Amino acid sequence: MILEKTEIHKIVKMSMVASITYLDGKPAKPKFKEIGYKVINFYDIEGAQGYVLKDDNDNTVFSFRGTEPREFSDIKADIYVAKNDNLPYTKGKVHRGFQKELDKLWPHLLDYLRLNKPKNITITGHSLGAAIATLFASRILDYNPVLYTFGSPRVGTIQFVNHLCDRYLTHYRVQNNNDIVCTIPPTWLFYKHHGQNVYMNTWGRIRNLTPWQKLKDKWRGRIAALKKGQVFDGLRDHSMVKYVKYLTENT
Repeated sequence: MILEKTEIHKIVKMSMVASITYLDGKPAKPKFKEIGYKVINFYDIEGAQGYVLKDDNDNTVFSFRGTEPREFSDIKADIYVAKNDNLPYTKGKVHRGFQKELDKLWPHLLDYLRLNKPKNITITGHSLGAAIATLFASRILDYNPVLYTFGSPRVGTIQFVNHLCDRYLTHYRVQNNNDIVCTIPPTWLFYKHHGQNVYMNTWGRIRNLTPWQKLKDKWRGRIAALKKGQVFDGLRDHSMVKYVKYLTENT
């Protein structure tokens, strides 16, 4: 994959935002400030969490927190693979657990949008946060958001994906090699990925995800994990710390 330097730098910055989003309000504020963002709102509604941020150029970022093993609602959202219609927002069906997490935040996010009418919107998240970010983007397409996700699961059916493509949603979907979360829910349940896949190989280099590249990296990752005494590298590759590290090395 050929990406412009400006695109890579924006992806790196959004990976930092997604990483900081795992911190609660007070410790997160100085971290966000270091990379040029002010915290406008922090939402924590029944275990669903996210930030609204702004920079000096009046750009708005919505960032959603990913899976935390200690949060039972996150675990339920990840394993609940039944589908719901995403009407009236978009066409097709979406993962019911992810939808329920966004629905907790939706009234507050909608109030913010109606009151502030932001024009330059970026949305990001990692893991469960990536799924929530994708669904949120699908509901506010009229705002022309740009979406950056990291280690995202599949969110909806092909009808859902086609609708986002028809509406020209710009989406950089970053995947680190054997990241297990990127493989769920499985395609045989009729889930499909959306977005321009930004794939990083075993060594964290951005590459085109061809079938041969995928096969090579799959086994390279497995062998590297075995050498370290690890049975499987899929969870290790899902680490947000690794996403930030590898993406930064690509700049």
